[in-house]
Amino acid sequence: MGFFPQSALNGVGAVILAYGQTGSGKTFVSCGASGEGQRTAGVIALAVQDLMQSIAQENDPLSTKIYYSMYEVYMEGVNDLVSKKEGLHLFDTADGLVIQGKVVGQTQYIKIGSK
Repeated sequence: MGFFPQSALNGVGAVILAYGQTGSGKTFVSCGASGEGQRTAGVIALAVQDLMQSIAQENDPLSTKIYYSMYEVYMEGVNDLVSKKEGLHLFDTADGLVIQGKVVGQTQYIKIGSK
C-alpha cells in the first residue's frame, strides 16, 4: 500500500497538485490520455485505484466514505471542477485559506463482485 491511500484512510487530508506553465503537461500527468487504441492512466486514476484497493482490504469497506473536491486555479481565478462553479474567491482566515462557495463531493465505496 502506498503513502497516499494509507494517509487518506488514516484521516489525513490528501492532495494531488499539478503546477506549471501552460502546455507543460499538467492535464496529461493528472488525467492521462487515450488514443490510437492505447490508454495511459494519470496520477488521479492511479491514486483512486490504490485507494479503492486499500479500502477493499479493510474489515468493513462498506462503511468507508470518501470526500473529494477538485479545483482549478487559472489566471488568479478559482473554478470548482465538481460543481462547475467558476470565479470562486479565496479568503485568508485564522484557520487558513477558505474557498467561498466550495462544493465537497461524497462517494461511498461500493463492492462489485465477490472475492
